[in-house]
Amino acid sequence: MNAPKRSLRSPKGFSLIEMLAVLSIVSVVMVSVSIRWGSVYRKARLTATIERVISFDFKARRHAMQQNRRGRLLYDLDDNRMIKSSRWVDGTEKMASTEIDKLSLLERFRTSQNESSDGIIQLQVSNLGSTPTYCIEIDQGGERRWIVFAGRTGQAEVYEDQQQADEFFAALEVAGGTGS
Repeated sequence: MNAPKRSLRSPKGFSLIEMLAVLSIVSVVMVSVSIRWGSVYRKARLTATIERVISFDFKARRHAMQQNRRGRLLYDLDDNRMIKSSRWVDGTEKMASTEIDKLSLLERFRTSQNESSDGIIQLQVSNLGSTPTYCIEIDQGGERRWIVFAGRTGQAEVYEDQQQADEFFAALEVAGGTGS
C-alpha cells in the first residue's frame, strides 16, 4: 500500500518567505512615505518662517504709522532674531523681539547700499511706515528663500532663486533709486 504523501507546508499559515516578502514591501512603503512627509514638513516650516518675517516687518511699519512716530527694525543675524523698537514721547524705548524657527537661519541681509551676513542690522522705519528697500535671505537645511521688501509700501516678494533678488536690486539701481 502506498501511504499518502505529507506536505511540508501547513495549509493553515504563511511560510517564512511569504512573511519576509510582505514585511519588505511594507518597509519600503513606510520609508517612502516618511521621506515624502519629511519634505512636506520642512517646506511648511520654511513657509511659516517666511510668513513670520513678513508679519514682523508689517507690524513694525503699522506701529510707526499708528503712533505717528519713527521706529527701528533690527535683524540680529548672529542670534537669529528680529527686534522692533519705538521711542515714546517720554523718551523711553519700547522693544519687542521674536526668534526665528531654530531650523531656519537669517543668513544674509541686503539693501541697495550694503550687504551683511553677521551682526545686528538696523533699519529706520519712518512715521509713514517706510524703510529702505531690503532683502533677507533665509536658509532652512539648504532650502533658501529671499524675501525682498519694497521700502515705501512694505510689499514683500519671496524669491526661490538668488538671481531673482539680484535682478531686483539691479533694476532698482538702473532706476536710480534707493528704494526708500
